[in-house]
Amino acid sequence: MPSRPVSRRNSASAGRPSVPAEVPGADGCSETGSTSCPNADPATRLLRTASTEVGLGDTPVRTTAVDSEQAAHRRGFLGSPTILLDGEDPFAEPRSRPALACRLYPTPTGPAGLPPLPDLRAALERAAHHEH
Repeated sequence: MPSRPVSRRNSASAGRPSVPAEVPGADGCSETGSTSCPNADPATRLLRTASTEVGLGDTPVRTTAVDSEQAAHRRGFLGSPTILLDGEDPFAEPRSRPALACRLYPTPTGPAGLPPLPDLRAALERAAHHEH
C-alpha cells in the first residue's frame, strides 16, 4: 500500500512550517515534516534507531523546514514526515503528489504516521549498498 499525504489542517496548524529531516543512508539521510506534525520528532528518532541498527549510527540526520504549499511542490515534499535517503524518498509512490499535509504510511496494522522500522532498516541498507 503506498504512503500518501492526508490533509489535516486546522487552526492550530495553519501557517506553521513543515519540517523535513534528512539522514544520510550512505551519503545522507533526512526527515522532513511540519513543526506542528506530531510525527516529526518520532520520525527523527525512528531514523536514528534504524541507522544505528544497520551500522550507520554516525550518519548525521538533517531536519529541513517546508513552510508553504509552494515549497512543498518545489521540493516534491509528499507530506509530513518524509524521510529522504541520499535525497530520495524510499517510500514515495508514483501517483503521490506534493502537499503540505500529514503523511500516512502503510503498515501491517493499517495506515500510520511513520513507516515500519523493518521497512526503514531495509531502505537504509539498500541506500548504503547502492553507494558502494
